[in-house]
Amino acid sequence: MKQTTLKTVLMAVTSAIMLASPILDTQAHAYIKTMKLHYVNGQFANPPTISFRRNGQTWQWDNQGDFFLIGAKIKIHAVGNSVNHAQISLHGKSIWENTQNTNFRKFEQLVKIPHNKNHLQAYVSSAISKCITHGGERKKDYILPAATTLNVKSGTIHKNKNATMPIRVICHARPGSSSHSTFKLKLKQVKLYTVPAKPKCGQPVKLVSEFYANRAGKVDFILYRGDGKNQQSSVNIVKLGNRHMQQWSKTYKYVQSISRKYKMVVKGHSVSTDWVPITVHCN
Repeated sequence: MKQTTLKTVLMAVTSAIMLASPILDTQAHAYIKTMKLHYVNGQFANPPTISFRRNGQTWQWDNQGDFFLIGAKIKIHAVGNSVNHAQISLHGKSIWENTQNTNFRKFEQLVKIPHNKNHLQAYVSSAISKCITHGGERKKDYILPAATTLNVKSGTIHKNKNATMPIRVICHARPGSSSHSTFKLKLKQVKLYTVPAKPKCGQPVKLVSEFYANRAGKVDFILYRGDGKNQQSSVNIVKLGNRHMQQWSKTYKYVQSISRKYKMVVKGHSVSTDWVPITVHCN
């Protein structure tokens, strides 16, 4: 009788351990495999900017009412447990949270993070010191690094990832200085890409180019095709918000399979793009 009872107890304990082991094993192997955070600027995003103008002997913050959007590429991969919460903080304040997408194991997205005066206030003293030290006869443009933190919670696991977000600091030229309105147009960057990124047969594909300069003015360019053919044109750079830029585009539509590449070269400037392919497969 005692042997039978002991055997029954051992079998019950063994069964309980076997039932619990998958749960224990999952918890033991739960971890956050990937956390990445990177800030980008694109067609519909611009970096947070603090702009100063000279008023007598002082520098005044002149764009306190502006609103900014910066793009953030976020990648999270949790193993075992789902992610319960993820947020990005700047100077101790939350600037993004995954309120629309909770309890996930994989998350990879480009999000737009808004910024205004409240987010930038903590960096004004550091920004104005740039203008006090370096501002004067010419407009100066600086990047102020701001430390941000991506915080992820998965079950009982907490993990942080730091990333530097750029804050643009502009020290405008002193009014009345000779360079205030006569400095030479300089092209800072030119981009070339397609919309959509992966063109489809029979549907329009737009080849888009973006030009960024230090001031308004005319820019001449040549669009080269891989077979040697080219098109010459120009754009007028204008001021949009806190930057000077212009966009140019050309729309194509292919009903047969094709593979081409394009490159943008700007006349009179040492700026050009890499070759950008357009590949369309039609069955």
